[in-house]
Amino acid sequence: MTCKGILTRSSLRLKRLLPLAGVLALAAALPFLVSVVDARALARTARAAVAAPGPLAAVLGLYALAFAVRAAVWCRVLPGLGFGQALAALHVSLAGNHVLPLRLGEVLRVTSVVRRTGIGLPAATASTVMLRAADVLALVGLVAFSGSLRLAGGWSALVLVLALAPWLGGALWLRRVQPGARLSPLGVPAAAAAAWILESAVLWQAARWAGFELSVTEAVAVTAVTIAAQTLAIAPGGVGTYEAA
Repeated sequence: MTCKGILTRSSLRLKRLLPLAGVLALAAALPFLVSVVDARALARTARAAVAAPGPLAAVLGLYALAFAVRAAVWCRVLPGLGFGQALAALHVSLAGNHVLPLRLGEVLRVTSVVRRTGIGLPAATASTVMLRAADVLALVGLVAFSGSLRLAGGWSALVLVLALAPWLGGALWLRRVQPGARLSPLGVPAAAAAAWILESAVLWQAARWAGFELSVTEAVAVTAVTIAAQTLAIAPGGVGTYEAA
Protein backbone atom coordinates (compact mmCIF):
# COMPACT_ATOMS: atom_id res chain seq x y z
CA MET A 1 0.00 0.00 0.00
CA THR A 2 1.28 3.49 -0.87
CA CYS A 3 2.00 6.22 1.69
CA LYS A 4 -1.09 8.10 0.48
CA GLY A 5 -3.23 5.00 0.96
CA ILE A 6 -1.99 4.50 4.49
CA LEU A 7 -2.49 8.19 5.23
CA THR A 8 -6.04 8.09 3.84
CA ARG A 9 -7.00 5.16 6.04
CA SER A 10 -5.45 6.84 9.08
CA SER A 11 -7.31 10.05 8.26
CA LEU A 12 -10.64 8.21 8.08
CA ARG A 13 -10.03 6.65 11.48
CA LEU A 14 -9.17 10.05 12.96
CA LYS A 15 -12.32 11.57 11.48
CA ARG A 16 -14.42 8.91 13.19
CA LEU A 17 -12.64 9.46 16.49
CA LEU A 18 -12.75 13.28 16.47
CA PRO A 19 -16.39 13.71 17.58
CA LEU A 20 -15.98 11.17 20.39
CA ALA A 21 -12.67 12.69 21.49
CA GLY A 22 -14.24 16.14 21.55
CA VAL A 23 -17.16 15.00 23.72
CA LEU A 24 -14.84 13.19 26.14
CA ALA A 25 -12.50 16.19 26.36
CA LEU A 26 -15.41 18.52 27.09
CA ALA A 27 -16.80 16.16 29.73
CA ALA A 28 -13.39 15.97 31.42
CA ALA A 29 -12.85 19.73 31.31
CA LEU A 30 -16.29 20.88 32.52
CA PRO A 31 -15.84 20.05 36.24
CA PHE A 32 -12.53 21.92 36.29
CA LEU A 33 -13.93 24.91 34.41
CA VAL A 34 -16.98 25.14 36.68
CA SER A 35 -14.72 25.21 39.75
CA VAL A 36 -12.40 27.99 38.53
CA VAL A 37 -14.48 30.26 36.30
CA ASP A 38 -15.97 33.39 37.83
CA ALA A 39 -19.28 33.45 35.97
CA ARG A 40 -20.07 37.06 36.88
CA ALA A 41 -16.66 38.31 35.73
CA LEU A 42 -17.03 36.29 32.54
CA ALA A 43 -20.49 37.78 31.93
CA ARG A 44 -19.16 41.32 32.47
CA THR A 45 -16.35 40.69 30.00
CA ALA A 46 -18.77 39.24 27.44
CA ARG A 47 -21.08 42.27 27.79
CA ALA A 48 -18.13 44.63 27.33
CA ALA A 49 -17.10 42.77 24.16
CA VAL A 50 -20.62 42.86 22.72
CA ALA A 51 -20.89 46.57 23.53
CA ALA A 52 -17.71 47.29 21.54
CA PRO A 53 -18.24 45.72 18.09
CA GLY A 54 -15.47 47.84 16.54
CA PRO A 55 -12.63 46.57 18.77
CA LEU A 56 -14.09 43.06 18.62
CA ALA A 57 -14.00 43.06 14.83
CA ALA A 58 -10.49 44.55 14.86
CA VAL A 59 -8.97 41.91 17.12
CA LEU A 60 -10.69 39.11 15.22
CA GLY A 61 -9.30 40.59 12.02
CA LEU A 62 -5.77 40.63 13.49
CA TYR A 63 -6.23 37.04 14.65
CA ALA A 64 -7.25 36.01 11.13
CA LEU A 65 -4.29 37.94 9.70
CA ALA A 66 -1.92 35.94 11.91
CA PHE A 67 -3.06 32.74 10.20
CA ALA A 68 -2.80 34.39 6.79
CA VAL A 69 0.84 35.20 7.57
CA ARG A 70 1.50 31.59 8.55
CA ALA A 71 -0.18 30.30 5.39
CA ALA A 72 1.85 32.68 3.21
CA VAL A 73 5.12 31.59 4.83
CA TRP A 74 4.21 27.92 4.36
CA CYS A 75 3.51 28.55 0.66
CA ARG A 76 6.88 30.22 0.27
CA VAL A 77 8.71 27.44 2.08
CA LEU A 78 6.88 24.70 0.18
CA PRO A 79 6.48 25.51 -3.55
CA GLY A 80 3.36 23.98 -5.03
CA LEU A 81 1.25 24.57 -1.93
CA GLY A 82 -1.59 27.02 -2.58
CA PHE A 83 -2.51 29.73 -0.10
CA GLY A 84 -6.08 28.49 0.35
CA GLN A 85 -4.90 24.93 0.88
CA ALA A 86 -2.33 26.06 3.45
CA LEU A 87 -4.89 28.17 5.30
CA ALA A 88 -7.39 25.29 5.36
CA ALA A 89 -4.77 22.87 6.71
CA LEU A 90 -3.82 25.32 9.47
CA HIS A 91 -7.42 25.55 10.61
CA VAL A 92 -7.86 21.77 10.48
CA SER A 93 -4.83 21.36 12.75
CA LEU A 94 -6.07 24.09 15.08
CA ALA A 95 -9.40 22.30 15.49
CA GLY A 96 -7.62 18.98 15.99
CA ASN A 97 -5.33 20.35 18.67
CA HIS A 98 -8.37 21.47 20.66
CA VAL A 99 -9.98 18.04 20.77
CA LEU A 100 -7.01 15.65 20.56
CA PRO A 101 -4.26 15.13 23.17
CA LEU A 102 -0.52 15.52 22.58
CA ARG A 103 -0.95 18.14 19.84
CA LEU A 104 -2.11 15.47 17.38
CA GLY A 105 -3.81 18.14 15.30
CA GLU A 106 -0.46 18.52 13.53
CA VAL A 107 -1.03 15.08 12.01
CA LEU A 108 -4.27 16.38 10.51
CA ARG A 109 -2.36 19.35 9.10
CA VAL A 110 -0.07 17.04 7.16
CA THR A 111 -2.96 14.80 6.13
CA SER A 112 -4.94 17.74 4.77
CA VAL A 113 -2.06 18.91 2.56
CA VAL A 114 -1.22 15.45 1.20
CA ARG A 115 -4.83 14.62 0.39
CA ARG A 116 -5.71 17.99 -1.18
CA THR A 117 -2.51 18.60 -3.17
CA GLY A 118 0.15 16.74 -5.11
CA ILE A 119 2.71 17.36 -2.39
CA GLY A 120 4.27 14.20 -0.99
CA LEU A 121 4.11 13.03 2.61
CA PRO A 122 7.85 13.62 3.33
CA ALA A 123 7.76 17.26 2.15
CA ALA A 124 4.50 18.02 3.95
CA THR A 125 5.80 16.47 7.17
CA ALA A 126 9.24 18.11 7.00
CA SER A 127 7.77 21.56 6.37
CA THR A 128 5.29 21.16 9.21
CA VAL A 129 8.00 20.07 11.66
CA MET A 130 10.23 22.96 10.65
CA LEU A 131 7.49 25.60 10.79
CA ARG A 132 6.09 24.43 14.14
CA ALA A 133 9.60 24.44 15.63
CA ALA A 134 10.12 27.95 14.22
CA ASP A 135 6.90 28.97 15.98
CA VAL A 136 8.34 27.86 19.30
CA LEU A 137 11.69 29.56 18.65
CA ALA A 138 9.82 32.76 17.88
CA LEU A 139 7.89 32.50 21.15
CA VAL A 140 11.07 32.10 23.19
CA GLY A 141 12.57 35.08 21.34
CA LEU A 142 9.51 37.21 22.12
CA VAL A 143 9.70 36.29 25.80
CA ALA A 144 13.37 37.27 25.88
CA PHE A 145 12.78 40.48 23.91
CA SER A 146 10.01 41.56 26.28
CA GLY A 147 12.29 41.06 29.26
CA SER A 148 9.92 38.49 30.74
CA LEU A 149 12.15 35.45 30.99
CA ARG A 150 11.45 35.45 34.73
CA LEU A 151 7.83 34.59 33.92
CA ALA A 152 8.92 31.44 32.13
CA GLY A 153 11.70 30.50 34.54
CA GLY A 154 13.49 27.33 33.51
CA TRP A 155 10.73 26.53 31.01
CA SER A 156 12.20 28.87 28.39
CA ALA A 157 15.57 27.09 28.25
CA LEU A 158 13.88 23.69 28.07
CA VAL A 159 11.50 24.82 25.32
CA LEU A 160 14.40 26.37 23.38
CA VAL A 161 16.35 23.11 23.46
CA LEU A 162 13.25 21.12 22.45
CA ALA A 163 12.64 23.44 19.48
CA LEU A 164 16.15 23.82 18.07
CA ALA A 165 16.66 20.19 17.05
CA PRO A 166 13.38 19.77 15.12
CA TRP A 167 13.84 23.19 13.50
CA LEU A 168 17.29 22.34 12.13
CA GLY A 169 16.34 18.74 11.40
CA GLY A 170 13.12 19.75 9.64
CA ALA A 171 14.93 22.35 7.53
CA LEU A 172 17.62 19.87 6.43
CA TRP A 173 15.01 17.19 5.73
CA LEU A 174 12.89 19.59 3.71
CA ARG A 175 15.88 20.72 1.65
CA ARG A 176 16.61 17.08 0.82
CA VAL A 177 13.06 16.01 -0.12
CA GLN A 178 12.00 19.31 -1.72
CA PRO A 179 14.98 20.83 -3.58
CA GLY A 180 12.97 23.93 -4.52
CA ALA A 181 12.17 24.79 -0.90
CA ARG A 182 12.98 28.40 -0.05
CA LEU A 183 14.39 28.53 3.46
CA SER A 184 15.62 31.55 5.37
CA PRO A 185 17.31 30.94 8.74
CA LEU A 186 15.94 34.21 10.13
CA GLY A 187 13.00 34.92 7.85
CA VAL A 188 10.81 32.00 8.95
CA PRO A 189 11.15 32.59 12.73
CA ALA A 190 10.70 36.35 12.15
CA ALA A 191 7.44 35.75 10.28
CA ALA A 192 6.33 33.38 13.04
CA ALA A 193 7.05 36.10 15.62
CA ALA A 194 4.96 38.58 13.62
CA ALA A 195 2.04 36.12 13.64
CA TRP A 196 2.25 35.67 17.40
CA ILE A 197 2.34 39.45 17.93
CA LEU A 198 -0.84 39.73 15.86
CA GLU A 199 -2.46 37.00 17.97
CA SER A 200 -1.54 38.80 21.20
CA ALA A 201 -3.99 41.56 20.24
CA VAL A 202 -6.80 39.22 21.30
CA LEU A 203 -5.38 38.83 24.80
CA TRP A 204 -4.65 42.56 25.04
CA GLN A 205 -8.22 43.53 24.19
CA ALA A 206 -9.80 40.74 26.26
CA ALA A 207 -7.81 41.90 29.28
CA ARG A 208 -9.09 45.45 28.80
CA TRP A 209 -12.69 44.18 28.63
CA ALA A 210 -12.04 42.29 31.87
CA GLY A 211 -10.68 45.42 33.56
CA PHE A 212 -6.93 44.72 33.31
CA GLU A 213 -4.79 47.36 31.63
CA LEU A 214 -2.00 45.48 29.88
CA SER A 215 0.62 47.15 27.74
CA VAL A 216 1.26 45.75 24.28
CA THR A 217 4.61 44.37 25.46
CA GLU A 218 2.97 42.67 28.43
CA ALA A 219 0.28 41.15 26.22
CA VAL A 220 2.93 39.78 23.85
CA ALA A 221 4.93 38.37 26.78
CA VAL A 222 1.93 36.65 28.38
CA THR A 223 0.83 35.24 25.02
CA ALA A 224 4.33 33.93 24.31
CA VAL A 225 4.75 32.31 27.74
CA THR A 226 1.36 30.61 27.72
CA ILE A 227 1.60 29.34 24.15
CA ALA A 228 5.19 28.14 24.60
CA ALA A 229 3.99 26.07 27.54
CA GLN A 230 1.72 24.20 25.13
CA THR A 231 4.84 22.52 23.73
CA LEU A 232 4.58 20.20 26.72
CA ALA A 233 0.79 19.96 26.70
CA ILE A 234 -0.79 16.54 27.08
CA ALA A 235 -4.50 17.21 27.50
CA PRO A 236 -6.73 18.23 24.56
CA GLY A 237 -6.52 21.98 23.96
CA GLY A 238 -3.69 22.17 26.50
CA VAL A 239 -6.23 22.31 29.34
CA GLY A 240 -4.30 22.72 32.59
CA THR A 241 -0.95 23.61 31.01
CA TYR A 242 -2.30 26.82 29.51
CA GLU A 243 -4.02 27.95 32.73
CA ALA A 244 -0.96 27.15 34.86
CA ALA A 245 1.34 29.10 32.54
